[in-house]
Amino acid sequence: MLNLLLAAALAAPAAPKPPAAPKPRIAVALLPPASPSSAIPLSYLIEERANTLLDSSGRYAVNHLKQIQRMAQGEQLELSGLSDEPHVAQAARHLGVSRGAWGSLEPAAKGWKLTLHALGAPASAKPVVVELPAELPQAVERGGAAMAEVVASADKVALPRVA
Repeated sequence: MLNLLLAAALAAPAAPKPPAAPKPRIAVALLPPASPSSAIPLSYLIEERANTLLDSSGRYAVNHLKQIQRMAQGEQLELSGLSDEPHVAQAARHLGVSRGAWGSLEPAAKGWKLTLHALGAPASAKPVVVELPAELPQAVERGGAAMAEVVASADKVALPRVA
C-alpha cells in the first residue's frame, strides 16, 4: 500500500509555478504645462491624457491633478509657478515621486508649441518641443502622448499605441 501511494505521488504532475510577481509601479507626477490663462483647460487635458497613457502601461502609479493641486495649496506653491527645475524638484519631494514631467504651452502660428522637460533627466538633456495643431482633440492626443513619452523613455517602457 505504501509503495502504491509513493508511486502515485511520484507520477502526479508537478504543481504549476506561481505567476511571477508584477514589477512594482513607479510613482510619477505630471505637472500641467504652464500656459496663458486661455490655454489652462488644454494644459490640464494634455496632463490627464499623459496620465492615462502612463497608467495603462502598467508600470506607473500616477498622481491625479487634484493631488498635485492640494500639494501646491498646502505648500503655498503656485501650480502655474511649477515650471522650472528647482520648483518641480521641490514639488516632487512633497509628492514622494522620482519621475515626472513639466513644461510650457504657448500659442504658435498653426496651433500650440509644447515644450517638455523630464524630472531627473541629465543636465545635458534638451527639452522636447512639439508643435500641436489648433484642433483640440488632436492637440490633446499629441501633447499627452509626447508628455507620457518624455517619462517612459527614461525607463524604456513601451506605451500603448494610440489609434
